[in-house]
Amino acid sequence: MIPSLSKTAPSLKSTFYRGNDERNPNLYNGGNYRTAEFNINLCTQDGRPVNYDTQVSAEDLFLRVFIKRSPNTAEYFWKKERMNEIYVTKNSGKFHWTKDKIIDSVKLNEIEHESSWEFRYPLMSFHTENHIKGIIYLCEKRKSKDGSLIGGRFHYAFQFNLKINKGTFTPKSDLWMGPLYRKRSLRIWEIPEEEWLSHKPIPENQSKKIIKDTALLGIKDYEENRN
Repeated sequence: MIPSLSKTAPSLKSTFYRGNDERNPNLYNGGNYRTAEFNINLCTQDGRPVNYDTQVSAEDLFLRVFIKRSPNTAEYFWKKERMNEIYVTKNSGKFHWTKDKIIDSVKLNEIEHESSWEFRYPLMSFHTENHIKGIIYLCEKRKSKDGSLIGGRFHYAFQFNLKINKGTFTPKSDLWMGPLYRKRSLRIWEIPEEEWLSHKPIPENQSKKIIKDTALLGIKDYEENRN
């Protein structure tokens, strides 16, 4: 599984916007609104940003992703117990934790009072001579109806192609992300990828109206498909 190719100029710091995947005239803007914002970059273990002019140490290089919940999105998808099921790994196998043993799992750290989460994933294992190249995945634990763990559900992929010359990254070194999961009921032409996950801003939901219809919010379908 790989994300779509980067559609922008090479960058080591980018923002991507996640869009709602339900469409209905009873939703704000027909359902085309932002649910989350992803800020991705490279950093050292102590959080110092790494850019093209930074002296690179593969032993102290991390992919950092900052996830911020957008206003007026359904609380259901952001509950603590659900966010605790999210993890990051480079393992692309389908049966996480069962047949595929996950030894590199990194969890999200909640940033209190900011409706935000962050993870930092070490990139040393991808380093070969003057190249750091690979993909990591943001996944959700997938469980059977009886609650037993049966695998991983892949949501996003973060891909990087970083070349080092004289201790710094070359100008063509790149870091980007892409979506992996689409519901079985969602046909790809119904919602273009730029309304699903895009580097271009997706409009925020300006409505304060609380919607309780689980089908309208996609909760019912989500629960049926997550097992």
